[in-house]
Amino acid sequence: MKIPILILDTPTKNNRIYTKAIMEKAIEKYRQDFITEQRSFVVKTIPEDETVNLLNAVGIIKEISIEDNKVVVDVEFLPALPDAPIIEEALKTGKLHLRSSGIGSMHQQPDGTYKINDDYEFICCFVTNNPA
Repeated sequence: MKIPILILDTPTKNNRIYTKAIMEKAIEKYRQDFITEQRSFVVKTIPEDETVNLLNAVGIIKEISIEDNKVVVDVEFLPALPDAPIIEEALKTGKLHLRSSGIGSMHQQPDGTYKINDDYEFICCFVTNNPA
């Protein structure tokens, strides 16, 4: 299931701007470190740090890419996990959304937005009722 998680070069609801160049770099590193190792997860709650709690996992990110200025993930939900089928259906109907979680610094722009710096690392996607 392909799901957009972030619009690039546009302020998010939390006033952050993720540039295409920054996300291309973060995505490539994530592919190498996590997707190729099959350690790329969708979780039910936002992680508190860079460690993903596997008890919260509901799916695996099979691929991540940039399409039409959006970061898009291709997710395989794991039907053996109790919440996965419910979350998958709610994502299909638009009742729930996926957002990205990552770590890194940012700096405030003159217009009050925060631009993400090039030390950003993508960690995972998490389920929310509030799209970015």
